Amino acid sequence: MKVILFGLLTILVIGTSYTDWKYRKIYNKFLLVCLMISLTFHAIDGTFIDSIFTMTMAFFSFFLYMYLA
Repeated sequence: MKVILFGLLTILVIGTSYTDWKYRKIYNKFLLVCLMISLTFHAIDGTFIDSIFTMTMAFFSFFLYMYLA
């Protein structure tokens, strides 16, 4: 399972990097696909609540940083 997840995440990072370098944009459709795949794997692995908590904390941390900067 870990090898499949690592391979899938590597493909997603390559795709995101390609669109960022070529178009200077990271499309929300692509990020939504990444989010859904990530949440699906976390639900299968049994760490869904932990991943939601981590995403929430990261969002508010970066939001606070951007607000204060």
